[in-house]
Amino acid sequence: MTEIKESFIRFPELINLVEEKLKFLLFLLLLSILSSLIVALVLPNTYKSEALISIDAPDQNPMSSMLDRYSGVASLAGISLPSGAGQDKSLLVIETIKSRDFLRHLLKDKEIKINLMAYASFNPSTNELLIDKEIYDESNEIWLENDFYDQGEPTFLEVYEIYRENLSASQDKVTGFVQLSFTHISPIFAQNFLERIIDEANNLLRIKAIDEADHSLNFLRQLLPQIAEKEIQISINSLIKQQLQSKMLASANQDYLLKSIDRPFFPEKKSDPQRSLILVMGFMIGILINFIYLMIVATLRKLK
Repeated sequence: MTEIKESFIRFPELINLVEEKLKFLLFLLLLSILSSLIVALVLPNTYKSEALISIDAPDQNPMSSMLDRYSGVASLAGISLPSGAGQDKSLLVIETIKSRDFLRHLLKDKEIKINLMAYASFNPSTNELLIDKEIYDESNEIWLENDFYDQGEPTFLEVYEIYRENLSASQDKVTGFVQLSFTHISPIFAQNFLERIIDEANNLLRIKAIDEADHSLNFLRQLLPQIAEKEIQISINSLIKQQLQSKMLASANQDYLLKSIDRPFFPEKKSDPQRSLILVMGFMIGILINFIYLMIVATLRKLK
């Protein structure tokens, strides 16, 4: 019990130690703040462009309800119609945008890969994204050997990692709207690339809907001559009509699934880094280092 009391660091002793080591403690605190200041100044500004998207009805498959309605009748005739189960289109859009296949589609434009992986800085006076000459040779249009990527030219997985790191896609559980954002050193590229993501996602899903309608039409047209029952023939003709309407809507509407409530905007103000927060963190870390130092010194003195 006596040993515990003797090893206990009393508050007056701690105050005396602070007065004794004040200069060194201030040096540690200043060093921590200066380090955080350097980090804050070295980090480049990044800009986030955001968009709010509505998905044109979660379940708009015109064949869905019809198939569910007549599947029982068809089963009596020994015919199996494809399932009409719906799918949450919002999740379909989000996962499509996040997918590797979608990025592969986007990377058909070579400039996207360059702007994502080879930028050096952004000039706000000229609104120009400067490319790092040690990574990419713009005049010869070739990737150079560099210290950033093992193979000189970044691999697809490296590009995908950066893509996912700067892309945000989520659904508001209350409204059902999809919130999209993309962050980049260039506010112009952030806005343009997010617009490109929305347009290409719309286009791919529109083409997919047309292909599915064509597939369903082929299936139904092949099925129709095999059916003798008048009621099922009428049902299949109704399904064919619905699929033709679906194909027409998809073909005529460029904004097939993604409707922009708030188009991607030009971010005039940076989103990161939050330099004031970095400085506050540097100050707090400095205080913590000082406290740990005082505890170590006081404990060692007690042990002597």
